[in-house]
Parts: sequence; structure tokens; C-alpha cells
Amino acid sequence: MLKKLRIKIVAAAMVSFAAVMAVILLTAMIISYTSILKEADDTLALIIEGGGVYMPGISGDYSRPDSNTDGSEEPESGDSTDGKSAGAVSLDLSDGEKSPSKPEGHTKPDDEAERPYELRYFSVSLDSGGEVLSHNIKRIAAVDGDIADEYAASVYESGRIRGFIYDYRFAVADDDDGGYLIAFLDCGSSLESFWSNFITTALVMLLAFVGGFVLIFIFSSRIAKPIADSYEKQKQFITDAGHEIKTPITIIEADADVLEMDVGESEWLEDIHIQTKRLKDLTNELIYLSRMEEGSGIRAEMLEFPLSDVVLETAESFNSVAIHEGKELIINVMPGISYTGDEKSLRELVNVLLDNAVKYSSDGGRIVLDLKRCGAHGVVLTVYNTADHVDRDNLDRLFERFYRADASRNSKTGGHGIGLSVAKAVVSAHKGKICASTEDEKSILFTVTLP
Repeated sequence: MLKKLRIKIVAAAMVSFAAVMAVILLTAMIISYTSILKEADDTLALIIEGGGVYMPGISGDYSRPDSNTDGSEEPESGDSTDGKSAGAVSLDLSDGEKSPSKPEGHTKPDDEAERPYELRYFSVSLDSGGEVLSHNIKRIAAVDGDIADEYAASVYESGRIRGFIYDYRFAVADDDDGGYLIAFLDCGSSLESFWSNFITTALVMLLAFVGGFVLIFIFSSRIAKPIADSYEKQKQFITDAGHEIKTPITIIEADADVLEMDVGESEWLEDIHIQTKRLKDLTNELIYLSRMEEGSGIRAEMLEFPLSDVVLETAESFNSVAIHEGKELIINVMPGISYTGDEKSLRELVNVLLDNAVKYSSDGGRIVLDLKRCGAHGVVLTVYNTADHVDRDNLDRLFERFYRADASRNSKTGGHGIGLSVAKAVVSAHKGKICASTEDEKSILFTVTLP
């Protein structure tokens, strides 16, 4: 019990933890990626406004005064004096409190003024038919004229006005001559940084997930232990109380038999016999259910036996009951099926399902039991019966203790609402599955799958 409860607690906590981390990671990455796109699109807009040259909203050429017309930059050779280049910083070490002096007229460059030298971009002009007119590749070294023309043609054919081609973000705008100007901005560095941050963040979150799993697994035993202890005490109480109740029930039943021999038969003594029998059956069912849920009832009794013979024998014992109540019982059992399990508990499973079908089937209704193989090793047992009404929404509740779909029929059927709970416990102890289904809400089908 404790082990199953710990697994459920850890699984629920880790799924929730993983979902929260995934949302945080995706949100952060979406915001970061959106920021990269916005910055790139804003820069492309300025390049297009400048006719293919980065112009950050003010007039003036941002190429260096000593730049060549082809975009290459060659600094002027300064006049040297006493082996020192012009404009070099001089240090006066005679006074320790003095700092290096700045060249005359030197000021820190503005970030926006340095921006053109950080960007790698190129632009291509096309006519209205998509033919390349010219290109400007002065601000990029990785792309030559042929590649620039090829990228521009690809963008033109795609019909998109904005997007990515490899690591280059592009934007298309109409020019004054009826053609198009396509600007490309190299976003490789930004995208590389984006994916690097993504991988780093994902790895950190993975480590946090593993650490969280270890901590939750350690503390889950303490969290689950009070609940598990309470549940174990409840089951132990049912078992102990059941054994204690058996003694007075047996005494009452014996006293009623003695009294009946003295005074003869009477409706009061008959009622005592009926009620003591019901109480004894209920007590036995509760004890049996408790043992099945603990697994102690079948742990040492897993033996191979002829399942087909057991099911057929148990089912045929209900023939007389079905005939007496005017109901039709059909038994279809595939011969020769052997199974390794607890014969007594599986016999009880068939007994519970057929007893439930006979009690709650409609008047003059039909009951069908089928047993067949499923795959190489599996076995499927189904019990079908017609009914007056089946509530589809409450099918899962049928296996709860003391739940009865039709409480008005309890006095007639004598049911306790615990039989299907016993059936579920038996199937679970054999690592199988049991479920209830209905197609027309006028019949019900119980399906048991045993591995």
C-alpha cells in the first residue's frame, strides 16, 4: 500500500513540476525569440529606409571617413615623432596619483554610432519582374554577389515579404522605380546565442527536475506513511472485527435453532435465520475483500488449474436459479484453457459476476457468459445481462464498496453492494483488469482480462 501511494505521490508531483518548468522554459524562449525578431525587423526597416544602407533615423553616412568606396577600411598612416605614432596615449609615471592622459579631442564613441560596424547585412535591388538590378555587399564578407542574387531570387519566388533564409532575416519593400528592395540581416550570432541559452536553461531545468525527484522521493515516504498506516489499520480492523462478529452470529443462529425445536417454526425465528445469514455473508465478504486487497489471500496459492472446467462448473450451478426466476442463461466456455492463479478466488470471481447478473437483470432477461483466450497467454471472461436501466455515468462506481445502482431492489435481492468490490480485488491480485460498459443503457457487460 505504501509503495503504491508513494508512486502516485511522486508521479503527480513530478508531472506537475515538469509541466510548470516546461511552461516557464517555453515562455522565456518565446519572449527571447520574439525580441530577436523585433530587433532584426527594426534594423531591416532602417536599412530599407536608407536605400540598402543602415541609417538609424538621422542623416549622414556612417562609413568611416577613411573608408574606401568598396567598403574596405584602411586607417591613415599617422606621422610619427620620436618613434611614437600620432595620437598615442602618453603615460607620466613621475607622479603616482596621475592617470593616463587622453589624446586631445578624444571622446567615447556613441553606441549608436558604433552600431553600423556591428551589423552584417546586404541588400539586393530587383525590377518589377524579379530580375536583379544591383546588390550591395559592402557590409558582409560571407556572401558574394552570386549568393546575394540567389537569395534574392529565392525570396522573390517565395512571395514572402518577411522571414528567414538560413540565418539571414530578410524584408522586402517596394522602391520608387516600381521594383523591389530586399534587405538581408545576418542573425546567426543572435540565433546561436538563443539556442545556446535554450540548451543551457534546459539542462539546468533537467538538473532541477532530477534534484526535485530525489527530494520528493525521499520525503514522499514520510508524507504517505500516515495515510498508509491509517488504511492498514482500517483493513486490520475489518478483519479483526469480522472474526469477532462471527462468534455472536454463530451463537444467535444456534440459539434460534434450539428455540425452533422447542416452540416450533414461526415467522420471527425465520426472520432471525435470514438476517443472521445475511450478516454472516456480509462479514465473510468483508474479510475476504480485506485479504484480497492485502494480497495475502492468494500469495501462496498461485497454481496451474483447468480454468475452463472451473468456470463451467460454477456457471452451471446458476442454471436452476435463472430458470426459477424466468431468465435465460447462456454459457460459452472455450474448452482446454489452463491458468496459473488462485482457483478459489477465481471461482469466487465467476460466482460474484453471475450472482450480480442474475439479481439485477431485467425480468425475463438474458444472461450470457463467455470465456476465451486472448493472444498467446491472456484470458478474457465476459458476463452480459439485460437490465431495466443502466446509468452510463455511474459505471465506474459499481466497483466501490457498498455502492448499489438500484437501491430500491436491495430488499428483494439481498445484496450488500460489496460483491463487485471483491471481484475487482480478485482481478487486481491477478494483475488483470475489469471494467463495465453499456451500449444502449438497457444492458451491461463486465469484461475481465487476465494476463
